[in-house]
Amino acid sequence: MKKYIWLLAVVCFIGFAACDTETDAEKTLTTITSFKLKNGYNSKNDTIYKLQNYKFIIDTTTMTIYNEDSLPYQCRLDSLVPVFSGTASYYYLNDTIKYDLNAKGFKFDTLDLNQPLTITAYAEKKGVSRTYTLDLRVHQIDPELYVWEGLNSEIYTENATNEVLKSFDQSLWLFVDNGSSVSAMESADGKSWTKMAVSGFPQGVDIRTMVNWNETLCLYHNDKLYTSTDATTWSVKANGNGAITKLLFAMNGVLYAQAIANGTSTLYSTIDGSTWNNVATLPTMFPVSGAGVWTDTTTSGAMRTYVVGGRAADGTLLNSVWCTENGEYWANMISGDWFSPREGVAVIQYDNVLMMFGGRDDNGLVSPMQLVSPDFGVTWRLPLDDENISTLCTPRYNANVAQGEHFYLYLISGRNDSRFIKDSWRGRRNHLLFNKNRSKRRF
Repeated sequence: MKKYIWLLAVVCFIGFAACDTETDAEKTLTTITSFKLKNGYNSKNDTIYKLQNYKFIIDTTTMTIYNEDSLPYQCRLDSLVPVFSGTASYYYLNDTIKYDLNAKGFKFDTLDLNQPLTITAYAEKKGVSRTYTLDLRVHQIDPELYVWEGLNSEIYTENATNEVLKSFDQSLWLFVDNGSSVSAMESADGKSWTKMAVSGFPQGVDIRTMVNWNETLCLYHNDKLYTSTDATTWSVKANGNGAITKLLFAMNGVLYAQAIANGTSTLYSTIDGSTWNNVATLPTMFPVSGAGVWTDTTTSGAMRTYVVGGRAADGTLLNSVWCTENGEYWANMISGDWFSPREGVAVIQYDNVLMMFGGRDDNGLVSPMQLVSPDFGVTWRLPLDDENISTLCTPRYNANVAQGEHFYLYLISGRNDSRFIKDSWRGRRNHLLFNKNRSKRRF
């Protein structure tokens, strides 16, 4: 009896070994080692840009081949050519088209990959084959589309005389001046807002001159520099310079302020808040009020500040886009009348373009509400259909803009001819979610 049991064990062992050997043969002799796609010969007018650079993953566990990055939205898939290599002796596509690796040319011109594609790899050994399935991934949403949504129709209820938005310490902060006191509204998402008490805030200051500087919020009033490290508790950091009128911007760790006297506008700077240096006499038609100001990084990595629109010292309404990278030298970027003179504009750099929202001229609110500059202020145009903010977002001036977490662009409140609007909107360009190398936020 023991002899039969031993023989049975040997037979089972040989059987299992045979199964293992066959599985190893399948893996060794029927493996696809590389795969890519090329545009077909009949698709010259509808080619997929740099298609050959898309990386494909060959998963031998699930027997699927898939692209790591999705192909462009609405790209044509009906005229493509698969190019692959491996260890098999020959291959069949969808069990009907033979693909010979040793042939000088393909047996077909193109394939319609709107339809499923299988690749069966055959070894010389009879009965040894494996089938791979192509999982071709294509973006299902338009990557260039800006998706806008209204978040809150009334952030606060009190009457306001002025307001300003700042992105600070991972939150959005909307400061509201009611004429006798200032309160702050904090939000993490632009939808839910919490009213916060503010102490030590300078009374009578134009809160729209508030500036982010070295992880603090700053205001200049009555020859004193006020700062806050938490947005709610304010104190005097240092006495200022008697010539300075208001803060203008901060860049590369330096805080800049504007002095206006007898029609002449001068720029001052400080690195410690105490000592101010005369940097430059600003251009004659540089705005003294009502301009939109934004500081950001250019595609070359340099920091740059833009001062858009506003009014000059003589009261002239401007359509200029003044720009500097060091505070000393300023250039008017705009060439020609790309937009009408206006003040109270909101300016932001988003996804490497400048955007302008709102504003007013001597006749009232400007229309259209939104303009775009793809070349950093040189030329301006109407937004394309997929860039445009919702038509439900009403025209306004002195609107507030910021970029927050998850690539969201926020447009908050502002006012029309009769009242503050007190609403909040956010938008996002779809393709920013696909690009993992982009900065998540820029405050």
